[in-house]
Amino acid sequence: MITIIHIIIALGSVAYVTALMFRPTLNFNVAYGSVGATLLSGVLLVAAQPATMTHVCVSGTVYLAVSIGAIVFAGYRKANYSVAS
Repeated sequence: MITIIHIIIALGSVAYVTALMFRPTLNFNVAYGSVGATLLSGVLLVAAQPATMTHVCVSGTVYLAVSIGAIVFAGYRKANYSVAS
């Protein structure tokens, strides 16, 4: 059950962070919360089944790197958008 919740949170997070990159006026707190919720549910999955889930940590690391990079890029765009307005 937590696996399905984790996947739903992760897909929602990817969708929101992608939208944030193109519309930097969206709320950054939602992006931070969704990335944190994905990380937390991933940690719970690994804690529940360490033998079978540890190999997934590589995917989680890539997800975090891409998500954080997208949030930083959106922040950069928001700063440029604010200066240009």
